[in-house]
Amino acid sequence: MKFRYLALAVGIAAVDSPALATEAFDTCARAAASQYELGYADIGIDSSKIDIPAATEACVAALAEDPTSLQLKAWLGRIYDANNDPTNALPLLEEAANGGVPLAQAIYGDLLIVGEQVTADPTRGNDLLQQAAYAGFAPAMDSLALSYDYGEGVEQSYQTALGYYRQAALLGLPRAETNTALMYLEGLGTDRDPVAASAWLLRAASHGDARGAYNLGKLHESGELGDPPDYAAAVALYQQASDAGYPLASLALGYLMQNGYGTAADPVYAAQLYQYAADQGIAQAQLNLALLYEDGLGVTQDFARAKVLYRQASDNGLADAAANLGLLYLG
Repeated sequence: MKFRYLALAVGIAAVDSPALATEAFDTCARAAASQYELGYADIGIDSSKIDIPAATEACVAALAEDPTSLQLKAWLGRIYDANNDPTNALPLLEEAANGGVPLAQAIYGDLLIVGEQVTADPTRGNDLLQQAAYAGFAPAMDSLALSYDYGEGVEQSYQTALGYYRQAALLGLPRAETNTALMYLEGLGTDRDPVAASAWLLRAASHGDARGAYNLGKLHESGELGDPPDYAAAVALYQQASDAGYPLASLALGYLMQNGYGTAADPVYAAQLYQYAADQGIAQAQLNLALLYEDGLGVTQDFARAKVLYRQASDNGLADAAANLGLLYLG
């Protein structure tokens, strides 16, 4: 599964002429520029890591000094968007996007496609992404690939999607590396090729992409990269993704920990991992944790807690959970 990144979107923005740059401009850049912007690879940061108060102060001051700078408006819009403040973000992003700043085009284009905080206009959104992608901006390429992958505002084309994913991946965008891998893994737009997929997933995992680490772990656990399965490698990769907060990895790691695959069995840690994933709404984790509570494995036996978890998993569509819940009541 691939996801469009909102409020965490990154892109490459046009660089104001150094002759026009000031100390205030540079301070704003250090606070809010993306690592994918031309000339800002060394200081740019992911929007999830922006210090909102400090960045807002810096960029508001810079914009007051140069109120016509579309680059500054794009950065300030990015800050507001990261802080889930559409009232302040949208006017800045729209103006900067219309003025041709790729960073703003990438963020505003995504918002228009999904109708997040603004009236949906997929045609306009994809047009903005196309402009930014044509300029070579990796995050826009990845977003445009998603549009073609799922047919959002454009005619679905897996081959076109794969082309854009690969372009963004070759520019070093970790999520695009994972998305490229998934196309190879699923045989979409190309022949199915688990080996090629694993190479892209390894790159993504090495660049810190949790989805990449998780999916590479699945390949090792399944034995698709060799016989027998490499459970130890799967444990390490799932741990990496779980530490990054990826709930499906916590579920997968919990299962290996519970059963002692690739590691010493640790039902207590398994229960903790299941709990995290269950709290994120993962039905299988809710079911697995319910079984632990029913059996008293890794946790104190608690039939009432097991019933609650079985019901949650059942409500989330797991038939086995509904059956187990019924058996507990008959019990």
